[in-house]
Amino acid sequence: MPSFILILIFIPRANVLWVWDVQTGVCIKELGIGMCGKIVFFGDQMITIQDHGLSTYNLLSDTEQDEDHERLLGNEQLGAHWVYKGSHWLATKLGAGEKPIINIREFQPTSDPMYPVVESFQVPSYDGEFSFSPVTFHAAFATTTEVAILNIRDLKVQLHNKVAKSLYMPPGCFSSNGHFFACGTSKHEICVWKNTPTCYIFWGTLQTRLLFEGFSFSPAITSILTWGEKGVQLLHLGNSTISQPSNRNEHPYQYRSHLVACSMDGTHVVTAQKGGNVITVINPLLGTPLKSIKVDIQTLDIRIANNTVIAVNGHKLLRWSLRAGEIMQGSCETGREAIPETLGIDLYPHTIEQLILSNDCSQIGYIIKGKQKVFLYDIKSQKLRKCVAENIIGIQFSPDGHQLWAIIRWRPTSVKFLQFGVVGDHLTNVTEQGFSWVSPHQSLCGYCIVDKSKWVEGPGGRKLLWLPPSWRENSLWRVRWEGSFLALLSGHHPKPIIIKFQL
Repeated sequence: MPSFILILIFIPRANVLWVWDVQTGVCIKELGIGMCGKIVFFGDQMITIQDHGLSTYNLLSDTEQDEDHERLLGNEQLGAHWVYKGSHWLATKLGAGEKPIINIREFQPTSDPMYPVVESFQVPSYDGEFSFSPVTFHAAFATTTEVAILNIRDLKVQLHNKVAKSLYMPPGCFSSNGHFFACGTSKHEICVWKNTPTCYIFWGTLQTRLLFEGFSFSPAITSILTWGEKGVQLLHLGNSTISQPSNRNEHPYQYRSHLVACSMDGTHVVTAQKGGNVITVINPLLGTPLKSIKVDIQTLDIRIANNTVIAVNGHKLLRWSLRAGEIMQGSCETGREAIPETLGIDLYPHTIEQLILSNDCSQIGYIIKGKQKVFLYDIKSQKLRKCVAENIIGIQFSPDGHQLWAIIRWRPTSVKFLQFGVVGDHLTNVTEQGFSWVSPHQSLCGYCIVDKSKWVEGPGGRKLLWLPPSWRENSLWRVRWEGSFLALLSGHHPKPIIIKFQL
């Protein structure tokens, strides 16, 4: 193989794979390969295996591709393939009932078949997806509730870990040196076990920030690379925790969006998880936490108005005073306790589709699951007004905070806004406009998110910031502009992403 280093980029929907020389930055090959399977380099060729077939691609020839398609595996399950002493090798599992067989195959181009069996091992029956380490000759079998590792030479069990409820996300993955085995979990963690002379011991868990579809150890075994729809991430093995993963059926943080509030002068920022009971005051310059406040409500929205933090759920509102000038040193004046205010409404989290505070915290807008109505509650007068709105998918206050908007499904691929006004004791639909009327991704300072949430533009349409795929938000109410701050609130991240722009 030439001395250049290769990096491969595969775009699933385009069914195209690009091969780059990372020393020169030149794309040396563009391959239309259909679905991409496991990949290994062999001489000047690249080999992929998927759906029991093999394809070889010459990376240096001028031809588009050289392919050998062979249904070489039949009903056998591929556990690993690797290059050793100039040959391409496979480990496969045959049979799923009693006494399955693990076959080791070597590529021999002049033989028929091209991958004859070199060694066979009859092993005890284990369910699950099969993976293999050619260094240790250890085979792993993973299901959603069980992980087992077996030495196929002496049939000694190296690991058998079973849980009561679904937890694991097979298959697992061995490191290239055989020192570690890892398996993902439904909580979007990666559990890692270490190989010792007698057995595998639990080594730790890696918490991911993005949802992932697959992962692999780095060649130096110092980190794990994950990939998925939201992007790739590199997890350093030194950042693992030693606690065993929980087997409780909890929603991971990925499914709970965030709440962010910024003061108009930019000196105060507070965050919370939607439905959580901890509010954190952070340093807006360094992004470091200054103080955490535990509350006795499931927080549905937070705001800052007149140096006061306001948190609200469906029946109670809490206030804390922030002492200007001391917050940057970590001091937060809350008195003995927050000041509670019982609202004249009594809603519970499981009934609420969405609940939001107005900018000045004088009003609360909300919608209830299953009801095609918009509600507007005045906190001071405790008057509740409502209006019918069919096909409603969300609400928000206008950027200036003076009107309540409802976002409704207009056509299968578009939305429009209903603007509501207060007429006496009634809430009335006063304006109906299409999506182009105003962008909910636009701030009062002239900043906006455009091009399918890819770019942040400044006044005059100048592109300022390209948003990585994992930061982009398609849901209108998961983007919040407050002054020069942009907050991205997706639950795909353990913390909200907050960006400050220079005015």
